[in-house]
Amino acid sequence: MQFKPSMFNVPIRHDGSLYVFNTFSNGLSKFTDDVYAHIQDGTPEQTPYLDALVAQGFVVPEPMDELNRLLVERIAYQYGRSRSMQFLIVPSLACNLKCVYCYQRDVSFDHSVMDDETVERSIRFIQQTVERNPYAKRLKLNWFGGEPLLHPAIIKRMTDHFTQYCAEHDLEYSANVTTNGLLLTREVCDYLCQHGLVSLQVTIDGDERFYVDYKHGKPGDLERLVENVAYAAQFVDINIRFNTSAENRESILEIASALAERLPMGRIQMYPARIYDCEGIDGLTGLSPEEFDAFNQVFCERFSEFDFDVEYSRVSERLAYCGSMRRDYAIIGPRGELYRCEHQIGQPDEVIGDVRYGFYRNEADMKFLNMPYPQECRNCNLLPYCCGGCPSDRICAHKQFDCDAFRKKFDAWVVKRYLEGRGKA
Repeated sequence: MQFKPSMFNVPIRHDGSLYVFNTFSNGLSKFTDDVYAHIQDGTPEQTPYLDALVAQGFVVPEPMDELNRLLVERIAYQYGRSRSMQFLIVPSLACNLKCVYCYQRDVSFDHSVMDDETVERSIRFIQQTVERNPYAKRLKLNWFGGEPLLHPAIIKRMTDHFTQYCAEHDLEYSANVTTNGLLLTREVCDYLCQHGLVSLQVTIDGDERFYVDYKHGKPGDLERLVENVAYAAQFVDINIRFNTSAENRESILEIASALAERLPMGRIQMYPARIYDCEGIDGLTGLSPEEFDAFNQVFCERFSEFDFDVEYSRVSERLAYCGSMRRDYAIIGPRGELYRCEHQIGQPDEVIGDVRYGFYRNEADMKFLNMPYPQECRNCNLLPYCCGGCPSDRICAHKQFDCDAFRKKFDAWVVKRYLEGRGKA
C-alpha cells in the first residue's frame, strides 16, 4: 500500500518546534523536520511511525479522495438524525430600539406579531419535527426578533408548553434569548431562569453617547441594561457583544473596563464584533478586516485576565458552517413562515416552508443544504474548520470569506489551546 500526505495537514512553528495539526482527524503531533519531510515526500514507510501517522490522519492511503470523504461526513451530519434539536422563534420583527446598523432595518417596518393560531401551529410543527427523530434527546428554543421580550405572553405560552412536553417525553429542555436587555426585568428573568434559560446575548455599542446615537435609545437606557445584566448574570451565561465601528473603539474599551469592575464576570463573555454595511450611515465608519483584527487583539490583551478567548471563539471543529445547514433546523417567523438563516427573516424569496405544511424543500432551502464547497476552497487544509465560510454571505450577499484572517485566527487558536506552556518539551 502506498501512502500520501493528508491534504488537511497544517504545519505550525511554535517556540522553535514544528507541530502539525490535521483538521479532519484533529490529530496534533510534534515532528522532527526529517519525519515531516518523509510525510511530504510521500515516503512515510521509511519512518518507524507509519501506523501512528495513519492513525492520526497525517498520512492516508494513496487512492483516498479526502475531499469526497469530508463531503460524505458533511452530508451525514446535515441529513442525519441529531440528538439535539434547535429552533429559532421570531414572535415579531418589532423592536423598542432602532439600531442604525441593524441588518433588519429594511424589514423592521413589518410589525406583525404571531397570532394565537400561528403559535399553536408552531408548537405542533416543532413537536412533529422532534417526534420524527427517534434519537432526539434535547430541545432548545432560541428567542429572536426584533426584540422578543416585547411579547412575553408568546414566550411564556410556548415555554410552559415545551417544558412540560420535554418532561413528559424525557427530553432535556433549554432556551436562549437574543435581546437588547431593556425589558429583561427581574420578573421576566426569574421566570425564564426557572424554565430552562441557559444563556442571553445583549449588545452594547460603547458609552451612553454611542448607545443613544447608534441605538436611538434614551438617556438612562444603558444604565437600565447594565442593571438587568448584573441581575441575570447571577443565574445564566451572558454574551455581551460590542458592535464596533471606527468611531467607538476607545469607548468600547472604556465601557468594557467599567463593566468588568461592576459585573460578576464568572458567567459573562465580552467580545467585539465588526459592524458591516456602514455606507451612508452618518457617524459610523466600518473597519477593514485588518483594522478590526488589530482592535480585537488590543481588546484580548486588555482583558486577558478574564480569558475571553475572543480571538479564537469562532474557530471550532464542525462539519457545516452553522446549524442552519441541518435538514430539520428552522427559523419560525411571525406569520409561521420558515427560514434557514436569521439574515433572511422578512424576505419572501427566502421562505423555505411554513409551520402548517412543513418544509417546501424549494430552491431557497436546497441552496443551503446542497451548497457545494467553493472551488477555491477545495484544496485548502482548513476546509474542515471553515467549511467555505458563511453560506448566507456566499450565497445571498455574495461576500468573500476572509481566508487570511481565518488562517491567522486558526494558527493562534491551536497555539493557545494546545501549545502554550509546552515550550520545547
